[in-house]
Amino acid sequence: MDNIFADPRFQPTFGILIDRRGVSFPPPHDYIVQMARYIDAKAERFSSLRWAIVTGSMSSYGLGLIAEKMVCNKVLRTFLIFNEAIGWLAGEIV
Repeated sequence: MDNIFADPRFQPTFGILIDRRGVSFPPPHDYIVQMARYIDAKAERFSSLRWAIVTGSMSSYGLGLIAEKMVCNKVLRTFLIFNEAIGWLAGEIV
């Protein structure tokens, strides 16, 4: 991720899509905590950056909702439907 942010083509208005639909197991709790901390750390520099997670299972979706609560500034959302995540990243869905 740091390489993406360091790329001169990166714009702070971009959205970050994490597509976990093909992953058959939920992420470990430590991963969720680290991800939330990372997103919060990046929010200091990129305040308008949105993050979307698309999951393929209810257990992963539930963990995504927990991650949403851990992130301080509401820039992370979890989705089951890919197009809804794209719409939210684009600002079309509130």
